[in-house]
Amino acid sequence: MCGTARTIREERMFIRKVLNRPEPLLFVNVRLRKAARDFTILLFTTLTMLGFCGLAGAQTPPGTHLQIQDVGVDFSLKKITILGQMFNFGPGPLTVTLANVGNLTPDCTPNFTATPQTITCDLSGGTPPFPGAGDYLLTVSNGAGNSQIGVWDLTIGAVGPVGPTGPQGIPGIVGLEGQSCPSNSFVTGFSATGTIICSGETDPPPPPSCADTTFSFNTTSSQGAPFSQAAWVGGTATQQQTSDTACTVTVNQPSGAVDLVGGTAGATPWSVNTFAGYSKCFIITVAQPDCSGLSISFSEPVVQNYPTCTSGLCDALTCSTGNATDSMQVVCVQ
Repeated sequence: MCGTARTIREERMFIRKVLNRPEPLLFVNVRLRKAARDFTILLFTTLTMLGFCGLAGAQTPPGTHLQIQDVGVDFSLKKITILGQMFNFGPGPLTVTLANVGNLTPDCTPNFTATPQTITCDLSGGTPPFPGAGDYLLTVSNGAGNSQIGVWDLTIGAVGPVGPTGPQGIPGIVGLEGQSCPSNSFVTGFSATGTIICSGETDPPPPPSCADTTFSFNTTSSQGAPFSQAAWVGGTATQQQTSDTACTVTVNQPSGAVDLVGGTAGATPWSVNTFAGYSKCFIITVAQPDCSGLSISFSEPVVQNYPTCTSGLCDALTCSTGNATDSMQVVCVQ
């Protein structure tokens, strides 16, 4: 398709023949104009085709790919939580490996509907063992292509050696020499004249040192009755880190009838409300609700953090009686 040099050469020879033929001038002009026009069209078409041939060899921009964005390690629960995108991009199977530890896949649970997507690996069983302090290469793959493999350099519990002493800092403001705040107060700033400004409060508490933590929340529906369904009661719930009460997370509990699913009017899902002492908190797991406490119901899959038991809990004003329960997990990281 892209080789047209021979055709162009033949057209040039034709034009030369026309110019050298002993024909009337009018006929020569007509033939010459037609040849020139055909040659121009052919040349334009050739250049256009060459342009397309050049574009065909250009590299296309990168597309969707599996990517690890962050990794959290819970030492107390012996869990590793992997955050990222497109973990389900590829033909599968989903595989998680940790160098020097082995294949973690049997102990990992993916959540492709969360944002970001998550993979939670529970190593509390001891096989494979929870990794000790050190550097590990974490790999998540869902196929053999480059766009279906993500890697992460994971450091667990390792503390490097103390570095050398730094250089002496520059001298402070000479005018502040000798100034101090009264007992039980601290410096909050400096005035326009160069004197220190002290607070009337005691020394501020140290900032919270919030370790990566996985919190579990549980909720129970209201009581079902012959003329009314059981319902998720909503409201908020707060938990705090055991070692530091300043590290907290508050979640919104689901509300609405237990058979409402995925955005039905009047229903609300599990969600993170506020948190303190952490850089971010996010939902990693919403369990399938336990509807065994209801007399005539069964569980259905969770849709976007909405727990649901079944549709049609009421039939001819006869509803199931009892309660349903549900749970979810939140990971908070530094």
